[in-house]
Amino acid sequence: ASFTRPRAGPISEDCEKLRTTGILTKEFVEELFRGKFNPHPFTVDNFFALLEYLRIAVQIEKDTYFIPCVLPLDDPNPVKFVKERSPALLTWGKNVLPQGFFPALIVQLLRRKSAPHFRPSRGAKQLRRAVYLNSQDGALLVVDQTSWFELYFSGEILKFPLMLEAVEESSRRLADRMKIHGYGELIRGVRCPGVSCDAPFIHPGIILPQCNMAECTEMEAYRFELSPEQKHWIKSSSGASPDAKQGYKTPSNQSEDSSDIKDMAILSRRPELAELENHVRTNQWHAVGLQLHLEENDLVAIEREYCGDIASCRRSMFDLWLKTFPEASRKQLFDCLKSKAVAEIHMAEQYRECICRQLSQK
Repeated sequence: ASFTRPRAGPISEDCEKLRTTGILTKEFVEELFRGKFNPHPFTVDNFFALLEYLRIAVQIEKDTYFIPCVLPLDDPNPVKFVKERSPALLTWGKNVLPQGFFPALIVQLLRRKSAPHFRPSRGAKQLRRAVYLNSQDGALLVVDQTSWFELYFSGEILKFPLMLEAVEESSRRLADRMKIHGYGELIRGVRCPGVSCDAPFIHPGIILPQCNMAECTEMEAYRFELSPEQKHWIKSSSGASPDAKQGYKTPSNQSEDSSDIKDMAILSRRPELAELENHVRTNQWHAVGLQLHLEENDLVAIEREYCGDIASCRRSMFDLWLKTFPEASRKQLFDCLKSKAVAEIHMAEQYRECICRQLSQK
């Protein structure tokens, strides 16, 4: 209430700045604290540390913080930003976003320590459900549509998948930190323009690369054109994101649909510790642990306990992962091994082929 209540003098300008841009300065809070706590049992530094811990605020400059959850609650209208660009979409398997997830995701993106690095745009109007982020690779508009995220990118098209993978990775990491379970896997899609389509947001269509079209599975014989960004994103399955083709198929592999579906089901299940010991013998156990969202302190403790013995450290790391995350899946490990941080692509493919072959025969 102290932050949003209009006041006379300079403080009222800071209140207006906070309401319209989400920018909160340490100087402003010190002015509010002055005379209220004497001596101060709860300092200004304590206050900002609490906001950061709760993922409400993120420091963007010295003594300056960005708080997305206080931005104006207007309906987002991304048309002016994107013009003719079509969005890429992200949602959870149950087509619903956890309450309060969107502003926390913006904070998570701004806190990224690896590239691409984001910062809030100062020139665009920021909204509580539509936040503009800048990076050295281009501008990204993230829109909360209640059941899914819309992601608009302005920049070099080859950078588009990298930006979206950053949003995916941050979403998964945040969900683990917030212990959000039961929403299914994070999946990609495009919006179908079919008026009568029952799946207008995350669309399980058929990609027709030879004509840059997608075919709606809900409306017979209805096809729509993919934007260059959408086509490049969906087809970019190399590297860390097999999700790029999840839910999509091409004419060349339609005959393999049943086996593909069975493989996806196997990968979505929880692995056994014994199978990880047998099939995932990477020396980069520490990097794998970080990619699986284990805490650095826990990994350091494992290394000390086993005096750096790789096999023992690796086994203990996998055991901790399975105990920490009840919804751990083979697919998460598969994505981890193919990530740029680990780059065990050959091992990932061998693991997938071997496990799918063994379990599909049972």
